[in-house]
Amino acid sequence: MTLVYAERTGLQVRLWADTAVTNREAAHSNIIPGVLKAVVLSRQIVVSFAGSVTGCIDVIRSIRNAGRDQISLDVALDRLCSHTAHHPKDAEFLVLDRERIYRITSGKCISGGDAYWIGDPEAASQFLTLRQARLAKESAQADTFHANQDSFHMVVEHPQFPSVSGLSMLVVRARDGYIYERGIHVVGAQPIPAGATILVGDEGPEIGGYSHTFLVPVEPGHPFAAVYFPPGRTGFLYKPLDTDEPSQVSDIGWKEFTTKVEAECGIAFHGLALPANGRQK
Repeated sequence: MTLVYAERTGLQVRLWADTAVTNREAAHSNIIPGVLKAVVLSRQIVVSFAGSVTGCIDVIRSIRNAGRDQISLDVALDRLCSHTAHHPKDAEFLVLDRERIYRITSGKCISGGDAYWIGDPEAASQFLTLRQARLAKESAQADTFHANQDSFHMVVEHPQFPSVSGLSMLVVRARDGYIYERGIHVVGAQPIPAGATILVGDEGPEIGGYSHTFLVPVEPGHPFAAVYFPPGRTGFLYKPLDTDEPSQVSDIGWKEFTTKVEAECGIAFHGLALPANGRQK
């Protein structure tokens, strides 16, 4: 499963998604790096998913292939509706365009609301509860960003929801279109799920702490993102429209990783660097 939440506040639109790939029938779950479940198809269109990774990614790729020069919102909505109609238990989608959020499940598309979620219902309920409690402590004029961000991180990092875990990816609407948000995140002590692969930082593998920083395109509209783990000197590059899994680069420094990512994608990236021990200076 997963958890994806999108919200519009005024002219701003933001979307959060976790990255974990879980399979209850398998002995091994891909917690980190997982996969990118929010795909920036163009400057004006983002498609995110919950459900079968293979099926969802395939239909998203078909949308890209049908309109390489110009992604059509109508084509995207039509194909996603058709896919969920045929696979109602294995696929849900949230789509962002210039102004609207679309929720697509079981062959039906709804829009017009300011916020929608897809994925694990229990995790979504906990997220909304945490969010509301945080907002109740803030002024009526406060932006909901921090309440959303903190609440989403809490759910993703909580062992109560094993199907919602990994990294918290954020997509935002910039002035010229949609873009992945750069940032640094430090995860404190937490249990590590049995059979899961996860990188750990200088706190030690016994308690499962780690830190990471995101490396994202400078310009909006590109379906690429990367994450770097300073303590492990390891980075992952996500190219969901081209590869089924992110590529891993080991034993590499932050600057060298940035150079490698830019060369492979052919565009400029930026991010916030962390020192080798994973702690902010």
